[in-house]
Amino acid sequence: MNPDVSGATHRGIVRIWNAFKGALFPLTCLMCGQFYLQRPGLSKSFQRGAVFNELIKKPPSVFLFSRLMTSYVCPVCAQQFTPIESPCCTCCGIMFKSREGVDHLCGECLNSKQFFGMARAVGVYDQALMAVIHGLKYGEKVGLATPLSILLLSAYQYFWHDRPMDLVVPVPLYGRRLRKRGFNQVYLAIRHWEDQKWQGALPALPMVAREVLRRKRSTPPQTGLGRRERMQNMKDAFELSASHAIIKKRILLVDDVYTTGATVRECARILLKEGAEAVDILTLARAM
Repeated sequence: MNPDVSGATHRGIVRIWNAFKGALFPLTCLMCGQFYLQRPGLSKSFQRGAVFNELIKKPPSVFLFSRLMTSYVCPVCAQQFTPIESPCCTCCGIMFKSREGVDHLCGECLNSKQFFGMARAVGVYDQALMAVIHGLKYGEKVGLATPLSILLLSAYQYFWHDRPMDLVVPVPLYGRRLRKRGFNQVYLAIRHWEDQKWQGALPALPMVAREVLRRKRSTPPQTGLGRRERMQNMKDAFELSASHAIIKKRILLVDDVYTTGATVRECARILLKEGAEAVDILTLARAM
């Protein structure tokens, strides 16, 4: 049989099967709760290909989010993803309400000492991005770790292309909370950076250092606390478990959500105090 004909036949069968499967087992959108038919996402061959490599060198976009989340968020709700775009604060990364002008320091960073050099996020903590973060964090949809990892990788490639880091350190959970949840959602979202398919196709990625930081005491949830209470809540909540690993290293600290910055600021303070050369922050979301 002609290979072209055989290939076309196979693709036709796959399309028919996917349509049949979608009709029998429709997906439920994490955001609106409605059933929807799955659209083609990012295939494994695409993820390893040149088009993908070029795509993730650009900042996270609605297009990339929509394609990555095709199994979790319906096409309509996926459009509610808001990427972080200029103008934003050159330090903490908060996106200014006015969409005119250039990047500059916000009032908070002008008036307060920050222990990190630069903080950036994939998108605004709202709508679709909030839904997928909650799906991973509270809904135990661990499959979301892979698309979220790609979004973080896209942000890193774009914002840190001329600012390479040595280590990637996830913000840790307290032991009791980790055992109850069963996983650290931040670590799940960055562990894929160690996969050979990323290391071989992209510029050298920093090594993931999971055990560097330890949360030494339980802290009440930050939700509902004001800025001052959040700062007090996080004071002396962390310690280093491998101080030798960070000496003169440039650390990329990763967390899920940046709200007031209390958590990452305290982590950065500890890392710098113990000998890190510099600390930057990357989060999935930035509260506005």
